[in-house]
Amino acid sequence: MAEVKTFNEILEQKYSREYETAWSAAAASKDTPKVFQSRLRELLCDPAKPRLSHDEVRFMQNERYLSMCDAAYWMTRYFWIKNDRNELQLFNFRPAQEVYFRIVSKLEGMRIAIEILCDKARQHGISTETEGFIAHRAMFAYGTNATIASADQSKTAEMAKMLFLAYDMTPWWMRPTYTRRVESDRGMLMFGAQRSGVGFQHGNQTTGISQGTTPTVYHLSEVAYYPDPHGLIEIGLYKAVHPSTKVFGVLESSAAGDTGWWYDKYWYYKRNWPRCRMYSMFLPWCLANDEYPNSTFLVQNPMPLDFEMLPETREMIARAELYIASDPVLASVLGSTWKIRREQAWWWQTQFLEARDSGKERTFFQEYPTDDRESFQGSYDSVFGREVIMESWNKRETTYAVYGIIGQSIEEKNEPDENDIDFRMNRIPVKYENKQGVSYRWELVPLRWQEPWSSLEDIREVEIPNGMFMVFLPPEPNFDYSMGIDTSTGIGDEATVIAVSRRAKSSGEPDIQVAEFRSNLISHVEAYAYVMAIAAYYSKHMAETTPFREPYVTVEQVQAVGDTVYKDMWKMGYTRFHRMVRYDSRPKDMRKSKSHKTGWFTNTWSRPILTDNFVVAVQNGWYILNSPFTIWECDHWEVRLTQSGKEKKVHGVESTDDGIFANAMAFFCPNDLKSLTERTKKKYIQRADMGIKPKPDLERYSAMVVNSKNERAG
Repeated sequence: MAEVKTFNEILEQKYSREYETAWSAAAASKDTPKVFQSRLRELLCDPAKPRLSHDEVRFMQNERYLSMCDAAYWMTRYFWIKNDRNELQLFNFRPAQEVYFRIVSKLEGMRIAIEILCDKARQHGISTETEGFIAHRAMFAYGTNATIASADQSKTAEMAKMLFLAYDMTPWWMRPTYTRRVESDRGMLMFGAQRSGVGFQHGNQTTGISQGTTPTVYHLSEVAYYPDPHGLIEIGLYKAVHPSTKVFGVLESSAAGDTGWWYDKYWYYKRNWPRCRMYSMFLPWCLANDEYPNSTFLVQNPMPLDFEMLPETREMIARAELYIASDPVLASVLGSTWKIRREQAWWWQTQFLEARDSGKERTFFQEYPTDDRESFQGSYDSVFGREVIMESWNKRETTYAVYGIIGQSIEEKNEPDENDIDFRMNRIPVKYENKQGVSYRWELVPLRWQEPWSSLEDIREVEIPNGMFMVFLPPEPNFDYSMGIDTSTGIGDEATVIAVSRRAKSSGEPDIQVAEFRSNLISHVEAYAYVMAIAAYYSKHMAETTPFREPYVTVEQVQAVGDTVYKDMWKMGYTRFHRMVRYDSRPKDMRKSKSHKTGWFTNTWSRPILTDNFVVAVQNGWYILNSPFTIWECDHWEVRLTQSGKEKKVHGVESTDDGIFANAMAFFCPNDLKSLTERTKKKYIQRADMGIKPKPDLERYSAMVVNSKNERAG
């Protein structure tokens, strides 16, 4: 690098008169770079009257040959950029950029098209490096047809400035002469002699990117924020780019939620590489160790000598080091024993605490992800909070039995498939007898089931078996049970969910979810039979050990059309249903005996009462969730603003809230008229003596036990 700088300085001093003449001619022209270059070549490179020495010509030729053969050589000696202080400097590889360069080199060595989808944290310089690659291709390769685009016109203009700066700062004897130059967001830089050039487009245009052309090079930035990536890229760009070793293409962006085109394509390409078009690459925030933190931050926020890491910080460090050690490319660049510096941990913790204080944890993890799973956070922060979700996930029952249900009023088409049945285990007979002596019978059929996920994020990809009944804790003496039912149409879009809660005996104990039934193929018309079977199963000890003979049942009556469930259960003799009252009534009028509404009726005033109470219950440990599917729903339950500006809790684009509503009814409805004074005194903390679970009744509980962690370890 010093040799190139010295050569250019000596050249300008030696031929200072010629340089001054060229600059004077360029100053009087609107096309300054081109006129300066052309005039200087006339003065120094005239074949009839050459001025350059033999050594000078050889140096120039040698540098051109080396630059043509090695992009890294050219970039570190001739590629000028503006740094984060807006100062000009030569390009120098940062850790993330070196990883990116290794991946490009690896794909080039495979003799295939170089096409990369790069998900990343911010400030890694990937856009800058990619522009360097494109400038190198355009100036040194014949027949390069390149397209550059960002999310909108202004961002595309910034990328264009980067390319023009790189060209203008390249020495006159190194760069080719352009034939057309338009500096705008829809501009171009063309080199007619070598049939190469770069055009600029943007993600807000209405026609497909590069439609009508045949590009060999492309760079699309901030793709996650394109309004129509399918039309712009898959219909436009992909159809225009044909597989070739000349192809170099990059789609890069930070993530913007856990749904949409960018999310789907990243995981599709990651799962299917190399039998697909793009190579998926992720770069964690901690690779930018020169930026997070920089020296200015440490001056303003010096790390304390007694800096103590939060559990979240330690968890972040463990994830980051594991991710880098397990990625072959990252490990080859950084070393398999790479560690996060304490200064980086200090910076991360200060930013995390600020985000947590403002309730923006999800946004923080999306902006500064440690691994690709964390990168694809939901578009909104979870209503429950990240800590609560992780605590629920880590403490849930992972040893549980799974059943199908057959018997009274259950259609054969909804019975479990024989391939799913575990014939090694005994079936559990269930009987319900009403006060008139009429009996109804069912059987719980043990199923083969092993949790197919390794983390909470994986659940979105899981197809739930039709009619899956998860029993986390079997029926126990001396406990009352409550059930919440949220039905569906049964056509596959949403699920019918039956949640069962074991009610606390005192205000110092939590209510615990002991079972959950799910099916998106069982409608509200068919659901009553499953509710009756589950209610009968959990009423096993109730008549002898509690004041009640059957669980407390709440059915959603408005949005879920639960009146059909209530009607048929009532005809079968079931009587213990929730009766709804107006909670703004006078105390003497707020009596269940005066209510004429059976079930839960969701409307504008009752919905927040139910959901807000449930959120507080989970956050404070008054209700313990065990269903992995409902915990996943909680993680994707978000706060949105209505058109009137009011907040409303809703599920994410690709999530549901069926389990949330079923569990909310199981918790809130039997306790709706009770005072929360005792429970609100403190967050529930499980005592050591309560940590020992009562010995379950195993007399008829012989179903297969699922323990995914142990089975995977085995």
